[in-house]
Amino acid sequence: MASCKVPNDRICVDVITSSFSLTKIVTFSPSIVIINKSTVELEVVETISDKEQDKWKSVNPKEIISFWSHNIKDGIMCVRYKHNRATSSPFMMNEKYRTLLSMNDKERPVIYVEVSATNFDSLRVIFGDYKIDDASLLVVNCLKNDSVSLLRSYCSHTI
Repeated sequence: MASCKVPNDRICVDVITSSFSLTKIVTFSPSIVIINKSTVELEVVETISDKEQDKWKSVNPKEIISFWSHNIKDGIMCVRYKHNRATSSPFMMNEKYRTLLSMNDKERPVIYVEVSATNFDSLRVIFGDYKIDDASLLVVNCLKNDSVSLLRSYCSHTI
């Protein structure tokens, strides 16, 4: 029997057999892990009905922290830059996806976020830098004689 006291009783347990099949390896991990692959210090918080559930948790560049959710079913999170408090719109932290979040900051207007599931039902929320010259969309026109028009909310292009 093993005992592990954690907030909200949310822990992931993974049991595997060693390469020689003589030893069982039991791994305990938090239900959510935050990984900051960006070059700027971030802060994260869970929100329920637009109310912050805890104090903002600081995540240094290249740091990994455990995150204990109050309501994993709804799974809403916000992120902000620590240096200027520019806050993202809320995003789901319990579904697998990746997106860019608008951060309302001149130097770093958006931040990349990826939510992925691990083999033992825990979640990873990964943040990364996004530079203005990075392409969030690549459009290739293979139509020889026809143009394709694209319209974004702030500019339009014809290719």
